[in-house]
Amino acid sequence: MESKTKKRYKILALDMDGTVLDDSKHQSKKVADAINQALESGIEVVFCTGRAPTEMDEYVLAAPKMRYEICESGALIYDVAEKKVLSQTAIPEEKLPAIRDIADKEDKMILAFHNGVICMRNDPKLDEAFTAKFFSVKNLIRYWDKVCKGPLLAHMIDEKKSMEKINVYHLSKEDKMNTLKKLQDADLGLELVYADMNSIEISPHGMSKAEGLKILCSLLNVSMEEVVMVGDSDNDLEALKVAGFPIAMGNANERVKRAAKLVVSDNNHDGCAEAIAAVLDANSQGE
Repeated sequence: MESKTKKRYKILALDMDGTVLDDSKHQSKKVADAINQALESGIEVVFCTGRAPTEMDEYVLAAPKMRYEICESGALIYDVAEKKVLSQTAIPEEKLPAIRDIADKEDKMILAFHNGVICMRNDPKLDEAFTAKFFSVKNLIRYWDKVCKGPLLAHMIDEKKSMEKINVYHLSKEDKMNTLKKLQDADLGLELVYADMNSIEISPHGMSKAEGLKILCSLLNVSMEEVVMVGDSDNDLEALKVAGFPIAMGNANERVKRAAKLVVSDNNHDGCAEAIAAVLDANSQGE
Protein backbone atom coordinates (compact mmCIF):
# COMPACT_ATOMS: atom_id res chain seq x y z
CA MET A 1 0.00 0.00 0.00
CA GLU A 2 2.86 2.39 0.78
CA SER A 3 4.11 2.31 -2.81
CA LYS A 4 0.70 3.30 -4.13
CA THR A 5 0.64 6.48 -2.08
CA LYS A 6 3.80 7.64 -3.82
CA LYS A 7 2.51 7.18 -7.34
CA ARG A 8 2.56 10.41 -9.27
CA TYR A 9 -0.35 9.43 -11.53
CA LYS A 10 -3.48 7.70 -10.32
CA ILE A 11 -5.81 8.00 -13.33
CA LEU A 12 -4.78 7.17 -16.89
CA ALA A 13 -7.44 8.39 -19.33
CA LEU A 14 -7.25 6.98 -22.85
CA ASP A 15 -9.10 8.24 -25.90
CA MET A 16 -10.30 5.38 -28.11
CA ASP A 17 -10.41 6.17 -31.85
CA GLY A 18 -6.98 7.21 -33.04
CA THR A 19 -5.40 6.32 -29.70
CA VAL A 20 -6.23 2.90 -28.25
CA LEU A 21 -7.52 1.77 -31.65
CA ASP A 22 -5.63 1.74 -34.93
CA ASP A 23 -7.13 3.00 -38.18
CA SER A 24 -8.97 -0.30 -38.68
CA LYS A 25 -10.65 0.17 -35.27
CA HIS A 26 -8.62 -2.68 -33.80
CA GLN A 27 -6.88 -2.80 -30.43
CA SER A 28 -3.52 -4.52 -30.73
CA LYS A 29 -2.37 -7.12 -28.22
CA LYS A 30 0.51 -4.86 -27.25
CA VAL A 31 -1.86 -2.04 -26.32
CA ALA A 32 -4.25 -4.40 -24.50
CA ASP A 33 -1.35 -5.89 -22.53
CA ALA A 34 -0.08 -2.42 -21.62
CA ILE A 35 -3.51 -1.39 -20.33
CA ASN A 36 -3.70 -4.49 -18.16
CA GLN A 37 -0.17 -3.90 -16.87
CA ALA A 38 -1.16 -0.39 -15.81
CA LEU A 39 -4.29 -1.71 -14.09
CA GLU A 40 -2.23 -4.33 -12.27
CA SER A 41 0.11 -1.58 -11.06
CA GLY A 42 -2.79 0.13 -9.29
CA ILE A 43 -3.48 2.91 -11.82
CA GLU A 44 -7.16 3.55 -12.57
CA VAL A 45 -7.15 3.18 -16.36
CA VAL A 46 -10.22 4.84 -17.87
CA PHE A 47 -11.45 4.92 -21.45
CA CYS A 48 -12.24 8.59 -22.16
CA THR A 49 -14.25 8.59 -25.36
CA GLY A 50 -17.04 10.05 -27.42
CA ARG A 51 -18.50 6.56 -27.67
CA ALA A 52 -21.43 5.17 -25.68
CA PRO A 53 -20.94 2.39 -23.09
CA THR A 54 -22.71 -0.08 -25.39
CA GLU A 55 -19.89 0.31 -27.92
CA MET A 56 -17.21 -0.49 -25.38
CA ASP A 57 -18.04 -4.04 -24.28
CA GLU A 58 -15.30 -5.87 -26.17
CA TYR A 59 -12.60 -3.49 -24.96
CA VAL A 60 -13.76 -3.65 -21.35
CA LEU A 61 -13.80 -7.45 -21.50
CA ALA A 62 -10.14 -7.32 -22.54
CA ALA A 63 -9.36 -5.27 -19.40
CA PRO A 64 -11.19 -7.10 -16.59
CA LYS A 65 -9.86 -4.84 -13.81
CA MET A 66 -11.12 -1.65 -15.47
CA ARG A 67 -13.77 0.02 -13.33
CA TYR A 68 -14.79 3.33 -14.95
CA GLU A 69 -15.47 4.87 -18.34
CA ILE A 70 -15.87 8.50 -19.34
CA CYS A 71 -18.26 8.23 -22.28
CA GLU A 72 -20.09 10.51 -24.68
CA SER A 73 -17.37 13.16 -24.44
CA GLY A 74 -17.82 13.53 -20.69
CA ALA A 75 -21.62 13.62 -20.56
CA LEU A 76 -21.83 10.11 -19.08
CA ILE A 77 -19.64 8.59 -16.34
CA TYR A 78 -20.17 4.84 -16.20
CA ASP A 79 -19.31 2.26 -13.54
CA VAL A 80 -18.34 -0.85 -15.50
CA ALA A 81 -18.37 -3.19 -12.50
CA GLU A 82 -21.77 -2.06 -11.21
CA LYS A 83 -23.15 -1.47 -14.72
CA LYS A 84 -24.66 1.85 -13.71
CA VAL A 85 -24.46 5.51 -14.63
CA LEU A 86 -22.65 7.63 -12.05
CA SER A 87 -23.11 11.00 -13.73
CA GLN A 88 -25.21 12.16 -16.67
CA THR A 89 -25.61 15.55 -18.37
CA ALA A 90 -28.23 16.10 -21.07
CA ILE A 91 -28.78 18.72 -23.77
CA PRO A 92 -31.64 20.98 -22.59
CA GLU A 93 -34.92 19.81 -24.10
CA GLU A 94 -35.80 23.27 -25.42
CA LYS A 95 -32.67 23.26 -27.62
CA LEU A 96 -33.61 20.10 -29.51
CA PRO A 97 -36.12 21.48 -32.08
CA ALA A 98 -33.55 23.95 -33.43
CA ILE A 99 -30.96 21.18 -33.72
CA ARG A 100 -33.50 19.03 -35.52
CA ASP A 101 -34.31 21.80 -38.01
CA ILE A 102 -30.64 22.26 -38.84
CA ALA A 103 -29.27 18.73 -38.69
CA ASP A 104 -32.08 16.32 -39.49
CA LYS A 105 -31.67 16.34 -43.26
CA GLU A 106 -31.32 13.51 -45.75
CA ASP A 107 -27.73 14.41 -46.63
CA LYS A 108 -26.48 13.80 -43.08
CA MET A 109 -26.03 10.85 -40.78
CA ILE A 110 -27.10 11.55 -37.21
CA LEU A 111 -26.36 9.60 -34.04
CA ALA A 112 -27.90 10.59 -30.71
CA PHE A 113 -26.91 9.27 -27.31
CA HIS A 114 -29.74 8.53 -24.86
CA ASN A 115 -29.02 6.97 -21.44
CA GLY A 116 -25.79 5.51 -22.78
CA VAL A 117 -27.39 3.94 -25.87
CA ILE A 118 -26.88 5.05 -29.48
CA CYS A 119 -29.98 6.06 -31.42
CA MET A 120 -30.05 6.42 -35.20
CA ARG A 121 -32.44 7.91 -37.72
CA ASN A 122 -31.94 5.21 -40.33
CA ASP A 123 -31.97 1.45 -39.88
CA PRO A 124 -28.79 0.36 -41.72
CA LYS A 125 -30.42 -2.95 -42.62
CA LEU A 126 -33.16 -1.11 -44.48
CA ASP A 127 -31.19 1.83 -45.86
CA GLU A 128 -27.74 0.45 -46.65
CA ALA A 129 -27.22 2.74 -49.65
CA PHE A 130 -27.56 5.80 -47.43
CA THR A 131 -25.51 4.56 -44.47
CA ALA A 132 -22.73 3.22 -46.71
CA LYS A 133 -21.93 6.81 -47.70
CA PHE A 134 -20.89 7.54 -44.13
CA PHE A 135 -19.76 4.31 -42.50
CA SER A 136 -18.97 0.71 -43.24
CA VAL A 137 -22.39 -0.94 -43.40
CA LYS A 138 -20.82 -4.07 -41.92
CA ASN A 139 -19.77 -2.13 -38.84
CA LEU A 140 -23.17 -0.49 -38.48
CA ILE A 141 -24.99 -3.80 -38.63
CA ARG A 142 -22.50 -5.23 -36.15
CA TYR A 143 -23.71 -2.71 -33.58
CA TRP A 144 -27.38 -2.71 -34.56
CA ASP A 145 -28.51 -4.91 -31.67
CA LYS A 146 -27.29 -2.15 -29.35
CA VAL A 147 -28.98 0.67 -31.23
CA CYS A 148 -32.45 2.10 -30.71
CA LYS A 149 -34.78 1.65 -33.70
CA GLY A 150 -37.16 4.19 -35.17
CA PRO A 151 -36.91 7.79 -36.42
CA LEU A 152 -34.29 9.66 -34.48
CA LEU A 153 -34.76 13.28 -33.61
CA ALA A 154 -38.49 13.51 -34.35
CA HIS A 155 -39.21 10.48 -32.15
CA MET A 156 -36.89 11.62 -29.37
CA ILE A 157 -38.35 15.11 -29.26
CA ASP A 158 -41.95 13.90 -29.43
CA GLU A 159 -41.33 11.48 -26.58
CA LYS A 160 -39.36 14.13 -24.65
CA LYS A 161 -36.36 11.85 -24.36
CA SER A 162 -33.13 13.31 -23.01
CA MET A 163 -30.01 13.27 -25.15
CA GLU A 164 -26.51 13.57 -23.75
CA LYS A 165 -24.88 14.12 -27.12
CA ILE A 166 -25.67 14.33 -30.86
CA ASN A 167 -23.16 13.57 -33.61
CA VAL A 168 -23.81 14.92 -37.11
CA TYR A 169 -21.79 13.30 -39.92
CA HIS A 170 -21.36 14.86 -43.36
CA LEU A 171 -20.19 13.74 -46.77
CA SER A 172 -17.62 16.53 -47.06
CA LYS A 173 -15.80 19.16 -45.03
CA GLU A 174 -17.78 21.83 -46.88
CA ASP A 175 -21.06 20.25 -45.74
CA LYS A 176 -19.73 20.16 -42.18
CA MET A 177 -18.78 23.84 -42.23
CA ASN A 178 -22.24 24.77 -43.52
CA THR A 179 -23.87 22.91 -40.63
CA LEU A 180 -21.44 24.41 -38.16
CA LYS A 181 -22.26 27.95 -39.32
CA LYS A 182 -26.00 27.30 -38.98
CA LEU A 183 -25.53 25.92 -35.47
CA GLN A 184 -23.34 28.87 -34.51
CA ASP A 185 -25.83 31.37 -35.97
CA ALA A 186 -28.62 29.71 -33.94
CA ASP A 187 -26.66 30.65 -30.79
CA LEU A 188 -27.84 27.60 -28.86
CA GLY A 189 -25.23 27.86 -26.14
CA LEU A 190 -24.03 24.28 -26.71
CA GLU A 191 -20.58 22.80 -27.22
CA LEU A 192 -19.69 22.19 -30.89
CA VAL A 193 -16.56 20.11 -31.43
CA TYR A 194 -14.94 18.37 -34.39
CA ALA A 195 -14.78 14.63 -33.65
CA ASP A 196 -13.15 13.92 -37.00
CA MET A 197 -12.77 15.55 -40.40
CA ASN A 198 -16.45 15.53 -41.43
CA SER A 199 -18.40 15.32 -38.17
CA ILE A 200 -19.61 17.67 -35.45
CA GLU A 201 -20.30 16.68 -31.85
CA ILE A 202 -23.07 18.63 -30.11
CA SER A 203 -22.87 18.47 -26.32
CA PRO A 204 -24.39 20.31 -23.35
CA HIS A 205 -22.91 23.69 -22.46
CA GLY A 206 -19.58 23.32 -20.69
CA MET A 207 -19.41 19.59 -21.36
CA SER A 208 -16.19 18.03 -22.64
CA LYS A 209 -13.87 15.15 -21.88
CA ALA A 210 -12.13 17.57 -19.51
CA GLU A 211 -15.34 18.08 -17.57
CA GLY A 212 -15.89 14.32 -17.48
CA LEU A 213 -12.41 13.88 -16.05
CA LYS A 214 -13.10 16.51 -13.39
CA ILE A 215 -16.32 14.75 -12.40
CA LEU A 216 -14.58 11.39 -12.09
CA CYS A 217 -11.69 12.94 -10.15
CA SER A 218 -14.20 14.43 -7.72
CA LEU A 219 -15.88 11.04 -7.27
CA LEU A 220 -12.54 9.33 -6.63
CA ASN A 221 -10.91 12.16 -4.66
CA VAL A 222 -8.04 12.49 -7.13
CA SER A 223 -6.45 15.78 -8.21
CA MET A 224 -6.10 16.74 -11.86
CA GLU A 225 -2.31 16.81 -11.36
CA GLU A 226 -2.54 13.07 -10.79
CA VAL A 227 -4.26 12.49 -14.15
CA VAL A 228 -2.71 11.41 -17.45
CA MET A 229 -4.64 12.05 -20.67
CA VAL A 230 -3.68 10.43 -23.97
CA GLY A 231 -5.40 11.66 -27.14
CA ASP A 232 -5.17 12.68 -30.78
CA SER A 233 -8.05 14.95 -31.75
CA ASP A 234 -9.64 18.32 -31.05
CA ASN A 235 -12.22 16.71 -28.76
CA ASP A 236 -9.29 15.66 -26.53
CA LEU A 237 -7.76 19.15 -26.32
CA GLU A 238 -9.47 20.45 -23.20
CA ALA A 239 -8.75 17.22 -21.33
CA LEU A 240 -5.10 17.41 -22.33
CA LYS A 241 -4.90 20.99 -21.07
CA VAL A 242 -6.21 20.14 -17.59
CA ALA A 243 -4.35 16.84 -17.07
CA GLY A 244 -1.14 16.72 -15.08
CA PHE A 245 0.55 14.68 -17.81
CA PRO A 246 -0.89 15.29 -21.32
CA ILE A 247 0.34 12.88 -24.01
CA ALA A 248 -0.35 13.24 -27.74
CA MET A 249 -0.35 10.46 -30.28
CA GLY A 250 1.95 10.72 -33.28
CA ASN A 251 -1.12 10.91 -35.52
CA ALA A 252 -2.49 13.91 -33.59
CA ASN A 253 -2.93 17.29 -35.21
CA GLU A 254 -0.53 20.11 -34.33
CA ARG A 255 -2.94 21.75 -31.87
CA VAL A 256 -3.04 18.56 -29.83
CA LYS A 257 0.71 18.06 -30.03
CA ARG A 258 1.34 21.59 -28.77
CA ALA A 259 -0.82 20.87 -25.72
CA ALA A 260 1.18 17.77 -24.81
CA LYS A 261 4.26 17.19 -22.68
CA LEU A 262 5.09 14.03 -24.63
CA VAL A 263 4.39 12.90 -28.20
CA VAL A 264 4.51 9.15 -28.85
CA SER A 265 4.24 6.98 -31.95
CA ASP A 266 1.04 6.92 -33.98
CA ASN A 267 -1.98 4.69 -33.39
CA ASN A 268 -0.94 2.22 -36.09
CA HIS A 269 2.39 1.61 -34.35
CA ASP A 270 1.29 1.06 -30.73
CA GLY A 271 1.84 4.65 -29.60
CA CYS A 272 -0.70 4.09 -26.83
CA ALA A 273 1.43 1.30 -25.35
CA GLU A 274 4.42 3.65 -25.53
CA ALA A 275 2.47 6.28 -23.61
CA ILE A 276 1.48 3.78 -20.92
CA ALA A 277 5.11 2.68 -20.56
CA ALA A 278 6.10 6.32 -19.96
CA VAL A 279 3.47 6.64 -17.22
CA LEU A 280 4.55 3.41 -15.51
CA ASP A 281 8.15 4.62 -15.64
CA ALA A 282 7.17 7.98 -14.08
CA ASN A 283 5.28 6.18 -11.31
CA SER A 284 8.14 3.81 -10.63
CA GLN A 285 10.38 6.83 -10.00
CA GLY A 286 7.81 8.40 -7.64
CA GLU A 287 8.10 12.05 -6.76
